[in-house]
Amino acid sequence: MIEIARTGFQNPQGRVKVVGVGGAGSHVVDAIAREGYWAADLVVSNTDARALASSFTACRVGLGQRLTRGLGAGGDPELGRRAVEESRESVAEIVMGSSLVVLIAGLGGGTGSGGAARIAEIARSQGAHVVALVTMPFSFEGQRRAEQAAEGLRDLQAHSDIVVCFENERMGHLADSAAAVEETFGAADRVLSEAVRCMVSMVQNRSILHSGLD
Repeated sequence: MIEIARTGFQNPQGRVKVVGVGGAGSHVVDAIAREGYWAADLVVSNTDARALASSFTACRVGLGQRLTRGLGAGGDPELGRRAVEESRESVAEIVMGSSLVVLIAGLGGGTGSGGAARIAEIARSQGAHVVALVTMPFSFEGQRRAEQAAEGLRDLQAHSDIVVCFENERMGHLADSAAAVEETFGAADRVLSEAVRCMVSMVQNRSILHSGLD
């Protein structure tokens, strides 16, 4: 199921930035970058310094490197929130001048669940509209991640113009029933990547965005 929550979104004009938050979000942005997608500026942001260093995307933002020492948020949304606060100036610099910021995050862990809403808040304070494309955990990932994802989603909805929520459980059906876990996650990534392209395309074509989202 795909759920959309929105506020008074107006048709933005100008620079579009696509920002992957945490491991899952950055993975999707990396996949888009590998395909040579230049319709928007691509950015990855993460608390995991090693994952960030291996990213294919050129524009990278380390979140909370003093707080986490580059070791990630350890599945703790509070660390994710604090990491973005530590790197607030860097995040603000990255989104400055953007009319639309598209955030991509997997909810349930630490960086995405805790940090995505803070990045959305910073982007909106810079005058940008924010659209968030997020995934909810598979059932096999456990109750704790499900609860953290739900809380992160509520927080993100409060600081975004539009939130599009994808359920991994349903998107996983796009993969073969006998597929490995990696392929199941890959199917979800492909859906999210296509959603990003559609969103940016709508922004660039004002008439489509006006009739579809206003």
